[in-house]
Amino acid sequence: MSDTIKLLIDLLNRRFGDVPSMTEADWRQVIVEAQRHGVAPFLWYTLHNTSDCPQPPSGIQETLRANYYTAVVHFMRREHELKEVLQTLTSAGVSVVLLKGAAVAYSLYPNPVLRTMGDVDLWIPHTQIVPARQALHTIGYTIHSQEDHRPQALKDVLAGETQMMRNRPGAGLVELHWNVYPGEWLRHTARIDETKIWARSVPIEGMNMRRLSAEDLILHGSVHCAVNHQMSDGVVRTILDIVLAQRTWEIDWEVLVRRAREWRVATAVWLVLSLVSEFFSDPKVQLPLCSIAPSRFRQRVLGWFVPGIPSSGNPKLTAGPLRFIYQLWLVDRPVDVIRLLWRGIFPDRTWLILRYKLQDAPKWRIWLQWIWHPLRLVLRRDF
Repeated sequence: MSDTIKLLIDLLNRRFGDVPSMTEADWRQVIVEAQRHGVAPFLWYTLHNTSDCPQPPSGIQETLRANYYTAVVHFMRREHELKEVLQTLTSAGVSVVLLKGAAVAYSLYPNPVLRTMGDVDLWIPHTQIVPARQALHTIGYTIHSQEDHRPQALKDVLAGETQMMRNRPGAGLVELHWNVYPGEWLRHTARIDETKIWARSVPIEGMNMRRLSAEDLILHGSVHCAVNHQMSDGVVRTILDIVLAQRTWEIDWEVLVRRAREWRVATAVWLVLSLVSEFFSDPKVQLPLCSIAPSRFRQRVLGWFVPGIPSSGNPKLTAGPLRFIYQLWLVDRPVDVIRLLWRGIFPDRTWLILRYKLQDAPKWRIWLQWIWHPLRLVLRRDF
C-alpha cells in the first residue's frame, strides 16, 4: 500500500495521531486518491466536522470544498432521477430493491451526499423486467446496449441486466437487474439462492424503498468489488461502506460466513474483509476472516495480484488474461476452477449463440465459431 493511501485511510478513520506533518503536495496526492476511490466528499466531511484533525492549507480546503459541492450537485441530479424512476415503476406495479451506491447512501452515511454513486442500480423480479422497461420507456428511457461486446440478448438471458438511459442533460445510467449476482464467473462457480435474498430485503428507514439485509449487503459489496471490479478503483469506498455497516447495524458474522461458504464466494469475501480488518483495525472482522481464509499459498498468490488497496501507480486487472488468471484464484473449489477455465476457452452453446448473434445460424456456423473463439482470445487477448 502506498504512503498516500495510508494517509487517506488514517484520515477517513480519524486516526489523526498516526498522520505525520503533511505538505501541500502530500495533501494534493491524498485528494487525487480520494477522488479515484470515490471518498472525496466523505474526506471533506470528516475534516470539516472533527476538531482535532490536521488542518490542510487554505488552497487544499478550497479544493475539498469544491469537490464536495460538485458531489452535491451530482447527487441532487441522481436523487431526482431515482425518485422519478421509482415513482414510475411503483405506479406500474413493479417491485424494486435498491442496490449498490443508492442503497448504502441512504442507509449508512450521515448524509447520502457523502456516498458517491454513478449508475442507479435496481433489482427487479425477472417476471417484471418487461413491464419495468415499458414503464421507463414512457418517461424517455431507451435500452443502452453494447452490441459489439455484450449484446442485449445475452444480457437478457444470462447476465440479467438492462441498461437504460434517456437523452436529457445530466441524465445517468439506470440499470435494471433481475440477477443480483451477474457475470460469467458467478454463473459457473457460485450457487446463490436469490429468492431468499429478496425475501430478506428490508425497508430503508424513513423512505419508501428497500435494500438488502445487512449481511447480504456486505456479501454483495465484497463480491462485486473482488470479482466484478477486480479490486480496482473504488476499493476504499467499498471498504468504507462495510466499516459503516458494522458500525451502524448488528452484523451476524456467523450467518455471513455460512452464506459465503454455501454460495462458494468465501475467497472473494475474505479478500475484501481482510482489507477492512487490516486498514481499519476492525476486531469484529477477525473471527470470520479466520474461518473463511484460503490456504497460505493462495493468500500469497492473491497478495501478488492485489498487494493492498490500489493506488494510481498499481497495474489494473480490469482486462486481459491477467484478470482471468486472477479470477481463477478467487474460485473456492478446484472443480469449479476447472469448469471456469474450460468455459472461458470453450463457452457453452447458449452463451456462444447469444454473444455472436447466431440465433438463426446453421449448425456448421455455430461449430465454426466454437473453434474460432479460443483463437480469438489468444489473438485479441480478450478474456
